[in-house]
Amino acid sequence: MKKRKADVLNLEWTAESSRDREAATLVCNYLRYMGYNVIEKSIFNGYHYINKYRPRIYFNISPIGANINMKILRYAYRKNIKIISSIGEGNFFGDSNSIDNFIWGWNIEKKPYEEKVMLWSQRTKKLITKKYPEYKNRYIVSGCIGIDRYKIVNAVDKNKFLLKHKKNQFSKIIGFGCWDFACFFPYHVRFAHLSDQYKPFLKKLQNDRGLFNKIMKDLIEKNNDILFLFKVHPGTIGGNWDAGIDGFEKYNNVLILKNEESIFNCISVSDFWMHYESTTAMEAWLLNKQTCMLNPSGIKFPRSNIWQGNINYKNSNELQKAIETFYRIGFLPKYKSLSSKRKYILKQAYEWDDGLNHVRAGNCIIEILKNMKEIKISSDTKKDFFTRYLRNIIWLLAIALKYVKALKLLKRYSHITFNDKVIKKLSKTRMLEQIKFYKKLNLDKNDLLKIKAK
Repeated sequence: MKKRKADVLNLEWTAESSRDREAATLVCNYLRYMGYNVIEKSIFNGYHYINKYRPRIYFNISPIGANINMKILRYAYRKNIKIISSIGEGNFFGDSNSIDNFIWGWNIEKKPYEEKVMLWSQRTKKLITKKYPEYKNRYIVSGCIGIDRYKIVNAVDKNKFLLKHKKNQFSKIIGFGCWDFACFFPYHVRFAHLSDQYKPFLKKLQNDRGLFNKIMKDLIEKNNDILFLFKVHPGTIGGNWDAGIDGFEKYNNVLILKNEESIFNCISVSDFWMHYESTTAMEAWLLNKQTCMLNPSGIKFPRSNIWQGNINYKNSNELQKAIETFYRIGFLPKYKSLSSKRKYILKQAYEWDDGLNHVRAGNCIIEILKNMKEIKISSDTKKDFFTRYLRNIIWLLAIALKYVKALKLLKRYSHITFNDKVIKKLSKTRMLEQIKFYKKLNLDKNDLLKIKAK
């Protein structure tokens, strides 16, 4: 039997600070803190790393979120490796199609590969087990792992942030969590997978892309003393048009970021936070940042209840008055009146906001590790062998032809750009912050092990 080289292997899209990367690293660090051997690598060379490290457990934050994630998960399953996953975007609601999209996604065969899937809340667990009672034992509530960083991570310095991006002439920043409008257009790869609930609203959502763009351009031009920071969703495949921000790049008082900065950094430096529809609003609440929405044709379309904690604006005149009010008195109009609603939404979405959801997730993994019986690692099938070595040939070609424009997209998402130094630096930084956080709460290792998922 081949010796395993890792207790846990985590594969994600990027080494840079991002939603999934941050959540995964908090869990991986906790496991290291408890004495386990954990490896963090790129999912784009996942076949190789699974064979190289032969882990006891494969851990991924959102395996159903992309086709490559599912391919790697199936491969780990065929290799007799136990799989534990989380849900990257877990604040879903009760219609049947929505539930399937969130828990199966790219798992089109709806096969339960994982030993455990960790959910954000008891509310979502009840929704899932009501529809799929046969899978009741598959799901466990850890809380939303990603929000722990809002309790643990040190906030970025605003002046250093502005200087880094050569925008230090500004003192006012309005942040915006972008939406991927493109998935509601037939050309987009995700259009075919849209839930039926969106079909009656397609025209509205398509029109809102253009209206949103026009309104925000008007505000940018009227407020040249304010820096408008647009954080593009990491899953956005296309360019600025997809996010509704095409043409914004020409303005000096605009900063467009995607993977260059974490959502945590973007929110923490903003004076207040805007969105069309985004879970980043809840993350802003956790940082005590005020939020509002821009929904030009109204709030009625399939969505979570996050909108209920925000004031919605429909045009540039309404938004301009809100901006002026905020910078005059420090509050968006009517924002305080929705305080109790926001507390309720956070509880429904995240279950706990005590910074210890990564501990609950880690303890779930530890429990499975302790109860595992060693099993033989299966050999490659002919299909696995061919797939793995074909991919390696592609990577070699990408290196050899790295200056060819046709390979830019491949290079961008391949393991070639997954910098081990970056992931090690992030891991080391977070580990120091996590240990400091545990000490602040007077929690030793025995105390931490008692904090359980449900």
